[in-house]
Amino acid sequence: MNADIDYKRILYVVLKDCRLYIDNYYSVGISVGITVSFIYYFISVYVYGDIRRTLKESIFSIYSKIPFAFLIGFYCYLVLGITILSREQGTVYIIRPIPFSTWRTDLWHLTLWTENILMMIPLEILLYILWTPFRKISGSMIVGLFFSLLIECIQFFTKLGKFEADDIMNNVLGTCIGFLICKAFDVWCDYWKNESGSR
Repeated sequence: MNADIDYKRILYVVLKDCRLYIDNYYSVGISVGITVSFIYYFISVYVYGDIRRTLKESIFSIYSKIPFAFLIGFYCYLVLGITILSREQGTVYIIRPIPFSTWRTDLWHLTLWTENILMMIPLEILLYILWTPFRKISGSMIVGLFFSLLIECIQFFTKLGKFEADDIMNNVLGTCIGFLICKAFDVWCDYWKNESGSR
């Protein structure tokens, strides 16, 4: 492969794929998002807290997070569409257990690298907002690893794709990037709060 990477072409293909998947799966994704919102509300109010205390002290916090619960349901369905529903069944099982085995092999694989990293960034950001365990780097790495292994195993055993170490590695990297974005935002907010308080 040529040493020069065509970043504009990669970006074009990534954006084109994103638009295609959103067009194909957004209608069902909306229904999934609404369902997840109701489940999140029920768990938050009726399971994890005393309802009287929750209604008095935390109702705003719960309602403010419902849109993010909707987004995570919607987004997870899009990911399911990208990784499972859009695939055609193959005829062989393929495993690539060696990291970086597809790096710079061709433009298509570089595009997959980019998409696998970007795919997990929004997921981690939404998880970070909704649940405390994902506000630690270990939590983000675990969810990235588990989510990616689940997808790779489904693709492999149903012959809908290859089981590749590169995909897992890039998915985990994406969750870590999402975590760092959220942490940087928290630090920025804390800085401006302290600046405003000192004036």
